[in-house]
Amino acid sequence: MLGKKNTRRAREEYQTRSFKEKKIHRRKKRKAWKGLMEEMDEAGRQKETRKFYRKVNIIRKVYKPRIGMCKDKKGNLVTEKQKVLQRWAEHFAKLLNSHGDEDRNEGDGDGEGETEETGESLDKEEEDEEYGTDRNLERTDVPTKEEVKAAVDKLKTNKAPGPDGIPSEILKEGYKYMENRI
Repeated sequence: MLGKKNTRRAREEYQTRSFKEKKIHRRKKRKAWKGLMEEMDEAGRQKETRKFYRKVNIIRKVYKPRIGMCKDKKGNLVTEKQKVLQRWAEHFAKLLNSHGDEDRNEGDGDGEGETEETGESLDKEEEDEEYGTDRNLERTDVPTKEEVKAAVDKLKTNKAPGPDGIPSEILKEGYKYMENRI
């Protein structure tokens, strides 16, 4: 770049070029921030709240480096990238492929779980309430058209879709056409 000699002239040249480069970067950074502020201000004046808050979050959130560590099954710290990825893959494979039966049936093997605090046995209905399941779907009533319409109308727009992957906007718009088929 400036030559391989470590002379006073080379050091001074390096310092002046470094100073100029930093000055250019500061100027460009200031210009970018000013442009971002102007875009945010314009979005606020135009009442585009979604765009406005995206810009606010860009300014508010700072860079946070990710820590590539986790613990293995024994509780030891894993720091190597490949081993961390492998551990996460194992964790999610277990999480996604299990049906929650391992945790619930660790008791005496008769299908009824025990509470950790008291050791009391739970009957099936109490167990269903504790885990939020309903084994007796025959007892639930079919929702009426009004209930379905109220639930669809209650959905918020511009939100992430649920586990079915269908955005609320499609459900709201599509309900008009499906209403008589339900």
